[in-house]
Amino acid sequence: MNISFVSSEKFLVGARVMLVSFLENNKFEKHNIYWLYTDVNQKAIDEFCGFFEKRYGQKVTPFRMTDEMMKGFYTDKTFGVAAFHKLFVFRHLDTPGGRILSLDADAVVNGSLKDFYYQEMGENCIASSPDLYIRETDDDYITDTLGLPKDHTYINLGNTLFNLDKYLPAVSTEVCAEYVKNNPEKLRYVAQDVLNVMLKDRIKVCDVYKYNLQIFSEMNMKHSRFYLKNDDRGIKVRNALKNDPVIVHYVRKAKPWDTNYIFGDRRFFKKYEIIAYGRGYVMKKELKRCWYFIEKLAKKGLKIIGKH
Repeated sequence: MNISFVSSEKFLVGARVMLVSFLENNKFEKHNIYWLYTDVNQKAIDEFCGFFEKRYGQKVTPFRMTDEMMKGFYTDKTFGVAAFHKLFVFRHLDTPGGRILSLDADAVVNGSLKDFYYQEMGENCIASSPDLYIRETDDDYITDTLGLPKDHTYINLGNTLFNLDKYLPAVSTEVCAEYVKNNPEKLRYVAQDVLNVMLKDRIKVCDVYKYNLQIFSEMNMKHSRFYLKNDDRGIKVRNALKNDPVIVHYVRKAKPWDTNYIFGDRRFFKKYEIIAYGRGYVMKKELKRCWYFIEKLAKKGLKIIGKH
């Protein structure tokens, strides 16, 4: 399989765990793995790639993305090159078989992706899963600003299979440049918006509860309420968490490697974190996490006492 992921130094812990989880569950063949980056130092690159070479005999190819690859596509620095990589970088990679699976560094691959990768694509440019929550948070933006119909299944690009023989001709650099130039207000979710609009009739929609289960845990529970609801979606999400989804995707700012991440769905990440960094490393982090939780409870208790 051809695999790509993007990671800065900030996301290296997540990227290492994600890639460990992928390799642990997809041993049926060797893979072409591309690490796309812009700002990682050479020591970190050597350490990261060396780990996978030593443990799995798997080569990870670092590929530095440059402004030159954009060919004038986007000059505003509001977004970095990485935000648009799905629109332009794949044409620069060696991808035998004409496909590439893009995985996010804040995801965990908890099962085999063989069936997903080798699925029939037909005339579709990409295979991806719906965004579970966006219609509740940004429905006006999706419908009014992007102009997508109410019944359009807006996809989350987090973990997506690209059928390059169809995708690259449909999403040329020139076409993307023209779209962004004429629609600067339609970039709230960057490449995700562009592809939902440009490929709306050539997207194969896949099972979100199996291949891109999006976790919305937040410390203030603002977004967690969506999958805590006792509606059809909430029930499906909770059932999926019990039944080991193939991909778990931690989509909000709170990440499972953060000390203040105290949610039960961290178990998927922790399972592979132990393999990636060792039990001792994980235990130290768990102690810090417990202490954080104790301090949080103590502060909450003091506030309650202070009210009396």
